Amino acid sequence: MSAEAREIGAVNTVTIDRDGRTKGHNTDRIGFRRAFEEEIGRGTVRGRTALLIGAGGAGRAVAFALFDLGVETLLVHDEDGDRAARLVAALVAAFGAGRCRLVPDAASGLAAASGLVNATPVGMLGIPGVPIAVGTIGSHHWVADVIYTPLETELIEAAGARGAMVMGGSGMCVHQAAETFRLFTGLAPDVDRMRRTFAAAASVRAGVAVEAG
Repeated sequence: MSAEAREIGAVNTVTIDRDGRTKGHNTDRIGFRRAFEEEIGRGTVRGRTALLIGAGGAGRAVAFALFDLGVETLLVHDEDGDRAARLVAALVAAFGAGRCRLVPDAASGLAAASGLVNATPVGMLGIPGVPIAVGTIGSHHWVADVIYTPLETELIEAAGARGAMVMGGSGMCVHQAAETFRLFTGLAPDVDRMRRTFAAAASVRAGVAVEAG
């Protein structure tokens, strides 16, 4: 495994070299980090507290990406308390005691945070809803979602309506795909072209969904 994948404890990309040897990578970490830098900015999280909802594979990658971005303290909430505790333990081991802790519910965590990331499937097509009470989100918060189906989840729409800075999952999807392309080919990806291709495909998908509905 790559150093990042080993640290995260999750793999989403496997490369095979000329001798048939495999290596596991995690492109979600760099994908989220680059999207966040472009759409929200490091300054909104550097030296501050953030809330992560969801401690699965995507959540683990996002957690490490937030530390890459300079978060001071990360609060973690997951319906699976054991899974959340394992992630907190990994982050404390990597970044030190006091830098990460569990919170019993998302609302209390957001009250102490500058913003939140939804790394759960709640809000994905077929799994409606929001992972946190919308009324707890204020205009001073930023809100990010890793979901890109749909492009704007109910959470992102509601947070935007309340004046929060928002980021859907499309940027993370494009950037993790770009990193995967680089790993597979050894070539520098044309991220702008990939972004346009993604947008065109998403537009067609949305049109098909509307027609089907």
